[in-house]
Amino acid sequence: MRRLLLWGAALGGAAAAGAANYTLTVSTIYETDAASAEVARAFGIPGISRVDTTATFSLEPLDGGAYRLTFATASQQTLAGESVIPDVEKVAGLLPGRWLEFAPWSMREGGVKRAPELAKDSEEISYNLLALMLFPPGGPLAEVWRDSARPAVARSYGMSVVSLEYAEAQPLPPFEGQENPPAEFSVVFAQTLSQSTNVSEMTGKATFEGIGAAVVGAEGLPAYARLDLSGKRDRSFVIAGKQRDLGEHVSLALRLVREGQELPAEWSLTEEITAE
Repeated sequence: MRRLLLWGAALGGAAAAGAANYTLTVSTIYETDAASAEVARAFGIPGISRVDTTATFSLEPLDGGAYRLTFATASQQTLAGESVIPDVEKVAGLLPGRWLEFAPWSMREGGVKRAPELAKDSEEISYNLLALMLFPPGGPLAEVWRDSARPAVARSYGMSVVSLEYAEAQPLPPFEGQENPPAEFSVVFAQTLSQSTNVSEMTGKATFEGIGAAVVGAEGLPAYARLDLSGKRDRSFVIAGKQRDLGEHVSLALRLVREGQELPAEWSLTEEITAE
């Protein structure tokens, strides 16, 4: 499989004590444009579907301002119409035991070092969005970005899909009079997509915008955090010389909680969907 992975300088050094353990939940809703309904039916894509992905990981500080993120468990299910499809991406075998090493400031140029076994990423887990939740602008560790909070790590997932992407965040002012306010920030997330197989070619782009918030815990890392984004994804497929366009409205809800902490009830993911 073709891989397009951006690597930074080697991030060595002995691990510091006190790794933090987290659970990340990503819920993504895909809704096909009315204009794309015929193409969606031909591809077997429901009008609306939701993918729920959960991963646990440890975050361990390294020398030189770097971190190692090691996945421990992962699970996924897709809800489409009356069907519940388990682990379409096979994340249960893809992620656990694999790690990434990065310094947040190096992610601006796509710098990340991956475990040799991490040969494919998950479509549902963007390292760029996760990094913004772990080190939110306006939070106590905002200086780890050294400049702007704009990670741009590429991913490769599915059947040779390459996603060149970035996420850019800006801090938002706290509400006046609020005690211990969370670090709130706005986010723009953009992707350029490509895929080449024996039977088809795909190009695409997506842009999402939204708001995040993180409540600070020990070592300046979040006790819990949230990020909600929505936007549009457009893809063009060329199959046997014929172009077919597919447009979708997409919403993403990410929740991050540290071991020993609980998400506020108002942050829970409870939205129901119905599908064709």
